[in-house]
Amino acid sequence: MPEVRIEPSGFTAHLLEGEPILAGLTRCGFTVRKIGCRRGGCGICKIELVAGEVDYVKVVADTVLTADERAAGTALTCRAVPLGDVVLHIDEQEIDAAPPGLLRYLNLAPAPPGKSSGHDPQGRPQESAVGSAPRPTAPPTRHDSTKGD
Repeated sequence: MPEVRIEPSGFTAHLLEGEPILAGLTRCGFTVRKIGCRRGGCGICKIELVAGEVDYVKVVADTVLTADERAAGTALTCRAVPLGDVVLHIDEQEIDAAPPGLLRYLNLAPAPPGKSSGHDPQGRPQESAVGSAPRPTAPPTRHDSTKGD
């Protein structure tokens, strides 16, 4: 599970294998203000890749992300899939995070000493026998009393 670290804030997020950076950050409780079309066509989500490598599984036009930009460490986050742990530079005014308790639930912040993060190695929530909340169920189906069954 690739880890994305955001500098200078120090935020971290654990992405799923094959998940694009922007989709993973959003899933993990972060709001990045550099969001455009989310399809690799506008270039608004370009962010500086400080460390690590990314791959582009889906085609990215050279007019959106040039070879020079790629060489300089610019990543198109809506399409960039980390090949391992990566570090991005996102100015603090360009990113917000969910409250720490929610980040911990999403397995982003370390659990307090002696506590489990509550997630399995694939990032799925685990249930424990003690103190676990029941899984949500589908709401009951409503029947219209004016129609015959």
